[in-house]
Amino acid sequence: MQNLQDVMDHDSALTVSCRDCGAAEGDPCTAPDRNGIRHPLTRFPAHPKRIKRAARIARLQAFDAERAAARAEAGQ
Repeated sequence: MQNLQDVMDHDSALTVSCRDCGAAEGDPCTAPDRNGIRHPLTRFPAHPKRIKRAARIARLQAFDAERAAARAEAGQ
């Protein structure tokens, strides 16, 4: 990882499972070496699909929270 954005992407990516490498929620993404042994990614925070999926889920959760707040406000 190279900078603060990579660290933030890595932390958010750990909140979802990875569909590329099969890493569970909370486990880092891995890639196989030429012998087939899987090692954690070192130069990237996570697979791009995992980062995008985590961002999408965070946006959906924020949207749901806004809708719930609007409903609560309208109900009063």
